[in-house]
Amino acid sequence: MINNKKAFTLIELVITITIVAILASVAVPLYTGYTKKAKLTEGYSLINSIRAAQHRYYSEYRAFFYPGNWVHTCNLPELSIDARSNKYFTDIVINNNWKNGYQCYVYGKFEGSIYSGGTIYMSIADTSSKPDITATDGYGRTIS
Repeated sequence: MINNKKAFTLIELVITITIVAILASVAVPLYTGYTKKAKLTEGYSLINSIRAAQHRYYSEYRAFFYPGNWVHTCNLPELSIDARSNKYFTDIVINNNWKNGYQCYVYGKFEGSIYSGGTIYMSIADTSSKPDITATDGYGRTIS
């Protein structure tokens, strides 16, 4: 009698598991990098919106908008900025009269995050020259 059972051999299963493990070891770091960039994009978008709104405000009032000394907010109706609907970056601080311009910080919280400290600080120092936008983690290390 001929045995016609159709099944995978142990070697075939080991080879398949090895291939899946190699693919996963390549895919997971790439995915982590993509999610990091996606989260940072929200922060860059918010800070660039604030920058554009500040310049519109300046063109009308000849001064940058200044809500107060280190006031934390998520809503700037004077600049038509509302960060309450953002998923990651919701806290805004604007410091005025910084080298004849303004300095703005946006903060993002990332619980269980790939970022050290779970917090991202993005800042823009906007004067008449090119604005300097930087992103740092909770320990002050620059994120790109």
